[in-house]
Amino acid sequence: MDRQIYEPHTDLSALVECYWTLESPKETTPLKNTIVPDGRMKMIFHYGDPYKRYTDNGDSIVLPKCFVIGQLTRPLEVAPTGETGTFFVCFRKYLYCIS
Repeated sequence: MDRQIYEPHTDLSALVECYWTLESPKETTPLKNTIVPDGRMKMIFHYGDPYKRYTDNGDSIVLPKCFVIGQLTRPLEVAPTGETGTFFVCFRKYLYCIS
């Protein structure tokens, strides 16, 4: 897996902590990943194959190509359906305090 982290432009640094990309061919991508709560909201863009998320009862749903995810309260299990290509915008933890 190839993960790259990028600093935001100074004009956005009050809101955005970082950007990062994750790329991997299907052969080297783990079968499942656990997303651990870290207190940050994220905007996620999948430009590779879709990911699926496992529900509490063991079913899975295919995630959209782009979405915003709020602060998690518990870990999420996700799995790639093929090649991974993902771009993340990680917002600052205190963003919800801005008025």
